Amino acid sequence: MKASGVMTKEVRWASSDMTLQEAYGVMSELNIRHLPIIERGRLCGIVSDRDLLLRATRTDDGDLVLSPLVVGDVMSVNPVTCRGDDSVATVAHLMIKHGIDCVPVTDVGEELKGLITSRDLVALVGLLDTLPES
Repeated sequence: MKASGVMTKEVRWASSDMTLQEAYGVMSELNIRHLPIIERGRLCGIVSDRDLLLRATRTDDGDLVLSPLVVGDVMSVNPVTCRGDDSVATVAHLMIKHGIDCVPVTDVGEELKGLITSRDLVALVGLLDTLPES
């Protein structure tokens, strides 16, 4: 199976000047853990919920207070990517090798085409387990 067959195609992304608070709001609202960072139409980084939470504190009331930084200050630059015609096994290998939970799918020009997360791969395994045997 190819990466293009498993990837999420409609991906919410951010620009590097989005605040951590704004990014956390988007991630919470959409129940996602990663935001690709796009500048001038090209993937330049990725930020995860962990990147944000590492720069957060809690008030005495338990409210989350995020740093006033922008995602460009905390994003992982030059993220590991794959192409749409790469195999799902290749994507899984990249995740394991690099200890990551998300691989953006790009074209040769680094334009974002989709996103594959560990959640997508787990769902795929579940789907395969329910297919009838031939």
